[in-house]
Amino acid sequence: MRVLWTVGARTDLLEMFDYVAGEDLDAAVRLRDRIRSTTNVLSDHPEIGRMVPELGNAATCELIVRPYRVVYLVRENEVHVLGLVHSRMLMPDLGRQD
Repeated sequence: MRVLWTVGARTDLLEMFDYVAGEDLDAAVRLRDRIRSTTNVLSDHPEIGRMVPELGNAATCELIVRPYRVVYLVRENEVHVLGLVHSRMLMPDLGRQD
């Protein structure tokens, strides 16, 4: 499966990186790399995540990369990464699938 990042998810990743880098650049790089490597696994194993409890849609799943939730949608032969949500935040509307 192809793993595609929506514009919103790419923006989330950049904002997370900038925020963490403001305190600790090395930590930001490590977290960004963990998120990327975790999402790369989805190409072979899209089923490893769990359904997002707040959404109740079996096709919308999440992986935990502490302290973030990586939310993604499985569609036919593609995985669409919809966004990153800090674990202390409420789940926003991630319907942006651009």
